Amino acid sequence: MFGDGMGSLNLEIMSHFEPVCTGLVSTVSTSLVFVLDDSASVSADSWRGMYITISGETRIILKYSSTRQVTIDSSFSFNSISAGSAYLVSRKL
Repeated sequence: MFGDGMGSLNLEIMSHFEPVCTGLVSTVSTSLVFVLDDSASVSADSWRGMYITISGETRIILKYSSTRQVTIDSSFSFNSISAGSAYLVSRKL
């Protein structure tokens, strides 16, 4: 499921990352802040510094709250993130 709905992920790049979780974006507040669905861990700060990939674009997670709200380091491209978008959270090996 890791590549499902997220565009083509470069296997060479992904070989340097370990998948942690996949799911769907629940709601989008801004291009930098959004909420993940119930499949995400609710442990606050557990994903800080990890990477989130949506529609083939990867960003660093700056903040992660117990309400599953994510704040990232830079915006995704226009229209690449919306409610229902698939995500992959990973950590660097």
